[in-house]
Amino acid sequence: MTTNKKRQKRIQLFVILLLLVAVAFFGLQTLYPLRHKEEILSASGEYGVPAALIAAMIETESGYRAEVVSEKNAYGLMQVTESTGVWIREKMGREDVMPDALLDPEVNIQYGAWYMRYLLNKYNQENLALIAYNAGPGTVDRWLSEGTITRADLSGVPYGETAEYHIKTKRIQEFYRWMYRLNDRLEEE
Repeated sequence: MTTNKKRQKRIQLFVILLLLVAVAFFGLQTLYPLRHKEEILSASGEYGVPAALIAAMIETESGYRAEVVSEKNAYGLMQVTESTGVWIREKMGREDVMPDALLDPEVNIQYGAWYMRYLLNKYNQENLALIAYNAGPGTVDRWLSEGTITRADLSGVPYGETAEYHIKTKRIQEFYRWMYRLNDRLEEE
């Protein structure tokens, strides 16, 4: 094979590789969209919850469907229950009408981020806070006091749904950090 043909083959392979990387990147953005970016960044800045974590929680909780109501009566993007929403509303000193306000993306993200900040303060650990967001802080407190889980070892989470939620959300958080340049310092692009 001549040198010219070898060079053409290398260029073709490079172009094919470049196209594959582009397709993979944009395919991931289709699988993991970033909608409501302004609301996410605003809540992230206000409550000190990483923007990538908020985005990942929204993806895991609702798949970015603002109007979704679960079988457990959790509402909106971050799947806040009415009772938790009422409690958050009182703590925040707001007057939103429940549960309807939880279907508003901006309100829901504010409530979900506020609650995640509360859990981060309570547990001082992102992984425990995330598990508590899904299973409830009372449940997590019980697991910790019984020794079912420890702060260092979360492998014993007895609820399969919660263990899966934690792993899935952390994985998606990494995608959001990478794909959208969202990081823990909450810098905008």
